[in-house]
Amino acid sequence: MQTDPYAPPTSQLEDKNTEVAFFAVSITKLSTMYLVTMGSYIIVWFYYNWAMLKTRLVQKYGSVWPVPRAIFCIFFTHSLFRIIHARAEEKQVNVSWNSGSQATFFVVLTILGNVMSNASDQVSDNVQGLMLAILGIVIVLVTLIPILAVQRTVNTLNDDPTGAKNARFSAANILWLLFFGLVWAFMLFGIALLAGLIDLPEV
Repeated sequence: MQTDPYAPPTSQLEDKNTEVAFFAVSITKLSTMYLVTMGSYIIVWFYYNWAMLKTRLVQKYGSVWPVPRAIFCIFFTHSLFRIIHARAEEKQVNVSWNSGSQATFFVVLTILGNVMSNASDQVSDNVQGLMLAILGIVIVLVTLIPILAVQRTVNTLNDDPTGAKNARFSAANILWLLFFGLVWAFMLFGIALLAGLIDLPEV
């Protein structure tokens, strides 16, 4: 078994006798990073999973580029979930989720959330724009649900059920949390302003 969860594997995916390492992260850290960054952390999540699968998949699919698969993750969600689910079945790990439905749930909500957020910028009515913006944020955050289900399976496959190998927040993690914390503060201030909860003094 690999001791470094970030080291790229060297064996083929079809080799059932070799442990497949996916991106290890605790549920608490994943949830915090995902929610505070408004879902942006999912790019990191997809990148590391594809980077760790790159060597195993190259003989079957040819070149596998983790960066574009992470940036355009909605086009590769089904394949990643399917790989994780298949490995869980090989190792006889109990899986309560369906790869197809979980991936579709994530992709549809991600697209819907982005549409709502973009639509809020096009609406002239402040109240309608505010409602669309809030709805878009809520939908994007709900996309964490299928990711958490998959991550619990991943942690079990990594023989690390709690994700202890990657439970601590790094300096980079903290910087991102601070940055998006400011974004949240400005956004909530704007929402409160549009909702009439805050009155700016006249100049």
